[in-house]
Amino acid sequence: MSQIQNELKMKKKRNLTVFLLLGIFCTTAAQNLPQKKVKPYDTWIKSTDNYSIVKGILHDVQDSSIRISHQYKDDFATYHFRDIDQVKIRRKNNVMKGVLIGGGIGLITPFIANPGSGRDSDLTPLINAVLSVPFTIFGAAVGAGLGSLKITIPISGNRNNFEAYKSKLNYFAVNKNADLAVNNSPELQNIQGTVKSKKIKTAIGYEHESYIGIVNGPSFPIGDLNHDVMINNRNLKAKTGFSSKVINIGYRLKGKRGISFAYFQNQYNAQSGDPEEWWSLNGILIGPMYSYNIGKKFIFDIKPRIGLAGLAVNTDIDIQHDGSGLVFNPALGFRYNFHRRWCIISETGYFFSKQKIIEFDTKNFQSLNLGIGIAYRYK
Repeated sequence: MSQIQNELKMKKKRNLTVFLLLGIFCTTAAQNLPQKKVKPYDTWIKSTDNYSIVKGILHDVQDSSIRISHQYKDDFATYHFRDIDQVKIRRKNNVMKGVLIGGGIGLITPFIANPGSGRDSDLTPLINAVLSVPFTIFGAAVGAGLGSLKITIPISGNRNNFEAYKSKLNYFAVNKNADLAVNNSPELQNIQGTVKSKKIKTAIGYEHESYIGIVNGPSFPIGDLNHDVMINNRNLKAKTGFSSKVINIGYRLKGKRGISFAYFQNQYNAQSGDPEEWWSLNGILIGPMYSYNIGKKFIFDIKPRIGLAGLAVNTDIDIQHDGSGLVFNPALGFRYNFHRRWCIISETGYFFSKQKIIEFDTKNFQSLNLGIGIAYRYK
């Protein structure tokens, strides 16, 4: 029996030794895991005395001051809240990212908007390749402009303003203050304050309220085009079609208010049965946007928009008939922020446009559109 007991004791010791070694290994491995890469933010500090502007990288937030570091230097500069009029912050290399994203969207836009028939004689791919050059340049310019936007934090030498924005400043700092990083997010500090009234209103908000993206979905004609449309003894009644907001932009101005812009293309096959005949309605829309938070990640948008649009009867070769007119597009949208920079966007809206078609009567175009897509968040 004693021999068996000794063997059991030795076995327990071996197991204990193995567990200890495993624990030491896991602890060492955890300590050696690569740290999450800190994303630096370019920071501009405007002083209260002579309104001079200093640029650097936001390093940390202290009790009554902030420190910035210079990219090619090891020294730090400390700025007391009394000396700070406002702080402007932008993600490093954000302009270049905007150029690449905007240019990429512009590059693929002609191919998405008009993919062509796929026939050997179809020159659409070549035309799209030519059109992609100016679209890419325009998209890159727009992307650069959006990427150059900065987040402005007003301090105005005021202690209350500094305290209110301290958590938000800490979010953008390279060396974060653990006492301030409550949820590691500035979403708890969307502050609207005025120096004159010295009142600061705190509300749950969200970062990067503006967006640019694309939305696609079905379109259901319900106006004149949904009835028999006899042209040259052919019934060109429009069937259920496709709607694409190739460029869909929402830009926040202040609070819940913003501006909505869209470039759209709607297409509908004709009742004639000829696959080479279809209706198209293309144009631009602009109008106010009102956004309301539903929880932390969902946003509800109201977008009453107006614009110009052109209606046409098309074939694979040319445009048979065309028209133009104003278009009204009241729309509702939902956004889900699944990432700090990206969101899923859905939209439903009503189109109305009185189109004067050359050589024919005026037609009232109406449709109900549904769409879903993805958008890049900025500002």
